[in-house]
Amino acid sequence: MGYQTYSVQQPLVGRKAPLFDLPCTKPVSRHPGNFRLADHLGRWVLVYFYPRDFPLVSPAELISVSARIGEFWRRNATVVAISTDPVDFHQEWIETAPSDGGVGPLRFPLASDGDGVISRRYGVYLPDQRVNSWGLFIVDPYGLVQYQVLYPVGVGRTAEAPLRVLDALRAGGSGELGFRLGDGSTDPAQSLREGATLGHYRVKTPLGKGAFAHVFRAWDLWLQRDVAIKVLRPGSRVDVDVVLHEARAAAVLNHPHICTVYTVEEHEGLPVIVMELLDGLTLRKRLKMGRLAPVEIRKIARSVTSAMVACHDADLVHGDLKPANIMLTPAAGPKILDFGIARLRGKQVLPRPSEDSLGGLRKSGDTVETLPHDPALEPDADLEATLAGRVGPLVVGTPAYMAPERACGEPATPSSDVFSLGVVMFQMATGHAPLQSSYLLDLLDQLQTADLKRLVKLVPDQFRAPVAAAMDRDPKRRATMRELLDLL
Repeated sequence: MGYQTYSVQQPLVGRKAPLFDLPCTKPVSRHPGNFRLADHLGRWVLVYFYPRDFPLVSPAELISVSARIGEFWRRNATVVAISTDPVDFHQEWIETAPSDGGVGPLRFPLASDGDGVISRRYGVYLPDQRVNSWGLFIVDPYGLVQYQVLYPVGVGRTAEAPLRVLDALRAGGSGELGFRLGDGSTDPAQSLREGATLGHYRVKTPLGKGAFAHVFRAWDLWLQRDVAIKVLRPGSRVDVDVVLHEARAAAVLNHPHICTVYTVEEHEGLPVIVMELLDGLTLRKRLKMGRLAPVEIRKIARSVTSAMVACHDADLVHGDLKPANIMLTPAAGPKILDFGIARLRGKQVLPRPSEDSLGGLRKSGDTVETLPHDPALEPDADLEATLAGRVGPLVVGTPAYMAPERACGEPATPSSDVFSLGVVMFQMATGHAPLQSSYLLDLLDQLQTADLKRLVKLVPDQFRAPVAAAMDRDPKRRATMRELLDLL
């Protein structure tokens, strides 16, 4: 058969895939018996075209794809194959063993384009023979053709190449075939560029990054809404269980001033937390723009405190309250973010850091010293370090906002949240944090030695009482979050 004579229409890559609704075989009994491309938007779709003469041309590719169909499903991909033969012919091929020229049972549908209309639209139709050439088109969740290949014969091809191409397309078309995002070989910040797809989320722009994760603005292709997705950074010691703890910690709460967690999923080996997308700016950025008016301070403080009352009532401790974790939204007011080091019912979410996490610190006997080349710390820079002897066995959090007992390695508690919120209120009222230093150990030392009562006197009279009640050095004498709300 003269397959070399076919002509190829204009490439479809980057264009809308021609829609179709074709009768097909039923890979499972509950299948409707037709395949509508429009029904599968929001997923990747691999559209195979093949000729009808299976006795002459090996069906190895379709058999290989069927054998590995689970790998396509895990990549949020659907497979369909189309020829010009009627469905009852397809059914015969399915019921015929490969050794006899058939394909055997297939786990995806074979569709019939009897008049060749759809095949013509995809440029694979051979008018002289009234059959299709072999071809593959990969359609993205937006319905755009992202990949196409046409070839005259399909002898001996397997599913390996399509899977590698699909991985590359889902990672933003980087061309790096054969990797998995979650295997530590690539950084999501580099691979998840604008337009890349992770599961059923289309990445738009990066929103920020923390010690353990990147956050992106994304479009939920299934629910048709903007969301924020938080993706763990490769090489992080935080595992899937940790991400699940974070998501569960926030998901148990339903409060207007807490960022809503929609779901936690895993795509390409990466744990992903899907949250509501908040438009606005963090309190940290707002403070850099200048002093807040008293009425604004009180409104923010009351909103955050009421949210933290709900947290503590649910046996949840945030553990890292600071301006960078408070988003100011025009519509909903303040929203608390990032329960990444939260404690839920007494269980610490983050694992103990390893010796490697000392970074710019080194041990000297029973102390920890700052290396001469240590960079200066931002006041709300995250700290994750094992500090031996001098400051306790485990410190996780943000030094400028943590309670004194936490600098000694004590776990986060409702009382330590109160202290952190007191520091935030201090900064809103005065324009600066109570403890300031460019070096980590200086901050930790100040937490143990600073005269907090003297510092509180810097706060204007109208906010001094709640700040003093929150920033007491003794956690037993501090106000509860509910008592703090009453003082505001």
